[in-house]
Amino acid sequence: MKQKMDMLNCNKVMLSIFVLITFSSCENLTYKTCNASHVSSIKHEYNQVEQHIKYSIKENYKDVNLYKDINSIYSIEGSKLYRLAMINVEKYIYKKDTIKIVVRLESQDRNLVSEYFYKNKQLFFVYKNMKNKNGKKDTEDRFYFENKQMIKWLHGDKNMQNITPKWLKEKQIILHDSLVYTGTRNIKI
Repeated sequence: MKQKMDMLNCNKVMLSIFVLITFSSCENLTYKTCNASHVSSIKHEYNQVEQHIKYSIKENYKDVNLYKDINSIYSIEGSKLYRLAMINVEKYIYKKDTIKIVVRLESQDRNLVSEYFYKNKQLFFVYKNMKNKNGKKDTEDRFYFENKQMIKWLHGDKNMQNITPKWLKEKQIILHDSLVYTGTRNIKI
């Protein structure tokens, strides 16, 4: 019995060390707490972008080759879909700056539409809408950013906890894919 207790305590210590090493090695774990003024400011910027869309230059990229099995630089969100069939990208450029990118990913069983919003070349908001092939909404996510830090994540109506491994992973995926879609990640789409 004592040997089992010692083994259990050893496992707890090892898990604690793993968690400390994992979180201490993560880049910049500091985050800004999100308050109503942050969200209000981001909503204002979102509305500004939507107003500028009608005056923007729209660039369409049909069936973009951002597949994991073709490129070393690929769409992570696309690689998570089962049998990805097509990636279409729309860029909206206003006064020489990309202000919005819409990515349509179609797979065998569902479709994902991701909208990335920018101000002064900085990502500030991402909206993702996943639907099954019947058109029924599976998930809807809203991600709020400030200075490359995700400050809020709404999954449906649920406010997700920040600074969890899932939070950090979503942040990394979004920032990676944003670089890929803007063409600043060593490729031009």
